[in-house]
Amino acid sequence: MEHFLGQTWVLVAAFLVGPTALYLIYRHRARVDGDRKQPERGASRQAGASKAVALPPRPEQAVRKAIEPGFRGIGWGQPPVEGMTVVHEERDTRFLVRPSDDLRIGSVHISSVAYSFRFNRLEAVIIDLPISGFEPLTRHLTGEWGPPRSSADRSKHIWADPGTGPEASQAVLEKKAENRTARLLISSRASNAERASSRPVA
Repeated sequence: MEHFLGQTWVLVAAFLVGPTALYLIYRHRARVDGDRKQPERGASRQAGASKAVALPPRPEQAVRKAIEPGFRGIGWGQPPVEGMTVVHEERDTRFLVRPSDDLRIGSVHISSVAYSFRFNRLEAVIIDLPISGFEPLTRHLTGEWGPPRSSADRSKHIWADPGTGPEASQAVLEKKAENRTARLLISSRASNAERASSRPVA
């Protein structure tokens, strides 16, 4: 409206012929200008549609990548390798360490790596680290495996392969604020399912 009122002839018409005539003049000018701008609007909508198609996917829509079935060359279901030593035993499960393990994942420093063997077959790997490494390790693993499922307070992240086949894996990274540490547990989904099915029903 300011565009029309700013023109001298419109102001003169307003005083001479009154509000009704001014309204008719305004409607006529608006219709003409609208007809001129309509092709531009159509082109703008087409450009907007093109831009929408070109937008990158949101993080939650990114494709998940498979987790390595095992850890550092030892696959799920395989026996201990040479050089490993037992640090703890509990019924049918033994926990072993490998002195030659690099205490880093990517550029993130970790405190320890323990391998869990059930019936002498690798079923899980437990990795402890200082709490200061929680966020860097989260970023590193997201780059390796894609975005995780996270708790509301983002203190726990879960990556999981689909299914429970022999090579399917699950990884859970959780920080323990009470003792200033974090833990990454990588496990075989098949072993998890087997343990769950063997538990006595309450």
